[in-house]
Amino acid sequence: MGVCNKKLLLGQITLHFFLALTIIKSGFADVVNQQSSGSSTLLSQVLELLEYEPPPRGRPEDTEDGGSRGSCDLLAILPTHGYGMTAAEYPTFWFYLKNQPSLSKSMQLQLQDEQQNVVYKTTFELTQSEGIIQFRLPQTAPPLAIGKKYRWILSYGGMNDEIYTSGVIERIALEPEFESQLKQATPRERLYLFAKKRLWYDTLTELNQLRRTNPQDTELNSAWTNLLNSLSRKINCPL
Repeated sequence: MGVCNKKLLLGQITLHFFLALTIIKSGFADVVNQQSSGSSTLLSQVLELLEYEPPPRGRPEDTEDGGSRGSCDLLAILPTHGYGMTAAEYPTFWFYLKNQPSLSKSMQLQLQDEQQNVVYKTTFELTQSEGIIQFRLPQTAPPLAIGKKYRWILSYGGMNDEIYTSGVIERIALEPEFESQLKQATPRERLYLFAKKRLWYDTLTELNQLRRTNPQDTELNSAWTNLLNSLSRKINCPL
């Protein structure tokens, strides 16, 4: 190969690499620009998750909570349709528990596939008696499969006084470009990316982690408080 051809080939390779890098940086810059526009953008993106209309394949057949929704004793923290997406193999589930002093401190989690087969079941001890509680699916459980929907069911109490709630979760695949952005992102930028991707479970978990590590951050605290208040008004239950 002649010197000119080698220079031409090297130039083409360099150009292609530069263009690919520019595309990734451009997408990442959009996230940074959104972040710099202020708390209204973060708050609006997070609140939009409550109104997210799942596609027909993602909409659960039964959008009711399946538990004591009316009494507000135990509530899955989910968008309007009781359905949310995640990119995690082992996501974190969120729920609200009203103080039940007469009941035990143990709670049971059951995970069902689309054929209502129980794929995982466990009992865990509560670390608090009331309020917003989280439970991360342990790595001893089978990981959520991409493209599959699951119903998670929480039950609490004994045979005669059991209360329960449920929600639907679907794990989705992430595009290589999006995964690249996540790897480059700061924790705050990850939050924007998760919200933009409509990843309910990931957004809620990231937002909670950020506000706990940054307790003086008014933007994060406002987003968390407004999210719970908005959900509370929709389901007519105090959170």
